[in-house]
Amino acid sequence: MSQYTPPMDDRSLFWAVVEATLSEIFHDDPALAQRLKDELSDASESERSLFFHAEPLEVAADLSGVTPTESQFLLYRCLLGRLAPEAKLALRADMADGWSARVARNQAPAEQLTLFGSG
Repeated sequence: MSQYTPPMDDRSLFWAVVEATLSEIFHDDPALAQRLKDELSDASESERSLFFHAEPLEVAADLSGVTPTESQFLLYRCLLGRLAPEAKLALRADMADGWSARVARNQAPAEQLTLFGSG
């Protein structure tokens, strides 16, 4: 019999995706996410809620000091499929043109994945 694993709350899942992105895609220290999380604990609730409108990929990229490549964006989609299948399905339709096209147009995603709301 398999053991039931309850779903993570939205913010916990957000941080899990940021940590996995740091580690698996950018080959950086996932502890960077914990440091940012600790810093955010001093922010107001409204500031924290605004923060969670960022894409986990963007947060991890900022922490690593890199601009994601198209191949890293594709790896990120696979990571979402593994960690949060609902989030992968919730990617906005305009994300379909890929990361490089967004960077070329200087358009970072303005909205967070539906799954990672301010919950």
